[in-house]
Amino acid sequence: LVPSRGLGDVYKRQGLGGGLENGLLDRFDYKTETFQHYDFSTEMTTNMKAHFVVDILEDINGDIWLGTHYGIHRLNIQTGIFKQYLHNPEDPKSLSHNICTTVYKDSEGTLWFGTGLWWSQSSSGGLNRYRPETDDFDHYYHDPKNPNSLKSNIITELFEDSSNNFWVGTTNGGLHIMNKQEHSFERVSIDSKRSYQLSIPIKPTDTNTFVQFIHEDQQQKLWIGYHNRGITYYDPDTKRSKDYESDINDPESLPEKSVWSLYQSQDGTLWGSSTGAEGTVFKIKKRSFSNYKLSSTTNFVGSFCESIDNKLWIGTNEEDLFQLDLKSNTRQFFKPKSIEIPTSIINTTI
Repeated sequence: LVPSRGLGDVYKRQGLGGGLENGLLDRFDYKTETFQHYDFSTEMTTNMKAHFVVDILEDINGDIWLGTHYGIHRLNIQTGIFKQYLHNPEDPKSLSHNICTTVYKDSEGTLWFGTGLWWSQSSSGGLNRYRPETDDFDHYYHDPKNPNSLKSNIITELFEDSSNNFWVGTTNGGLHIMNKQEHSFERVSIDSKRSYQLSIPIKPTDTNTFVQFIHEDQQQKLWIGYHNRGITYYDPDTKRSKDYESDINDPESLPEKSVWSLYQSQDGTLWGSSTGAEGTVFKIKKRSFSNYKLSSTTNFVGSFCESIDNKLWIGTNEEDLFQLDLKSNTRQFFKPKSIEIPTSIINTTI
């Protein structure tokens, strides 16, 4: 299987992990075509927020890390034992906030965790760098007196491009490139000579506009998706950008102004998903959009994954897996019981 963007390595040796809403992690075994279930709902906590997995990755030691809405869970794949990391007000090196929004492993193998909740009135959150030698975290926060700090404490996306630029997306329209050596952040903003704008100058109280994804395509160009603002295409070589927004009068425009994810299949086609009442899957070819409505009830697509036989698997909020055959352009869907997946929302895969 080919991985979804920014969700860690493909779990090549042992299968496919799925993020689920009821406190389960599933591993698919290709040889037996069966799922193994890891249940952390009873071992760790009865807090239902912990059962919602937002992101998954595999570290350099083979352990699996789950970002949830109640801390981080680490699965030792050899023993099957979970360890939970939570915020502790009395420990300055603990996780900065219990709500994890994104997890990421950079090219050096360092693990990063974004925290905070964009729809909350709280400004708590922060960026966390895991320190394996001490099993704790360094933190990075917004400092109103420091223009080289994060624009917001609520982290919504992490991404490292092919030039090793480490991008950090936040609420308040923030988009940054982090200098890891100096522990500082460049707020990517307006360049009047080249007329591009990536970090949005909006009111500090507006948390409804934020970076949802950062994707680098096969030509090393960046696609930056926003909640409430569409998609920005950015060429790092020319520093030029182009915005794509929803237009009800244009059937080849973005279907919704809020987008969730973007994925590039092996043939170079970009596949994305939008959110909202008309949430749908869209395809980008030559920078024009073709829209797919999977079903009348599906309004959220959480993840994409492509198999080696050119079938695109799509996880949704309707307890279904959709399969789109990229060669024949046919599609079918699978219910949880038919492939032994527990009934739940499929949020993410590795």
